[in-house]
Amino acid sequence: MLDYARIFKNREYWRIITSNLAFSSIFELIVGGILIYHFRQFERQMGSSKFCAIALISTMMTTSIQLATLAVAPHFRVVRPGPYAFIFTFIVQYYLHTPRIYPRMFSFYVMHGSEKLLYYFLGILLLLSSGGQSSNFPSFQFSMVRVSPP
Repeated sequence: MLDYARIFKNREYWRIITSNLAFSSIFELIVGGILIYHFRQFERQMGSSKFCAIALISTMMTTSIQLATLAVAPHFRVVRPGPYAFIFTFIVQYYLHTPRIYPRMFSFYVMHGSEKLLYYFLGILLLLSSGGQSSNFPSFQFSMVRVSPP
């Protein structure tokens, strides 16, 4: 967990790295695990080096935004742990580069849903799962920056 007092006052700098590796609840672990498992398709499409580069850059940028927020805004004391930058970056990639296989997989009156709707729903659940304690929005906002493979 990124905690201002522990990182800057107690000099526990290892928390900067480890905060991106663990989720804070079982629910987030299950939903995040499903999404991470599904995004393995991007490693096959992009190659391991490009996939790792995108994952590391998005995680480093989001962590720096979170640390700047902790340093500048004193009312933000704690940022929730988890690989949210990785997940939200690849949700955007999923939206941009994965075609709908079954465009009308299910219908509700005039609205049609594809198989991609499940993963968008899981991403929204993960985004809103913080329960008002701290938000995952810096990860989500940075992931909206488009990183497109050639």
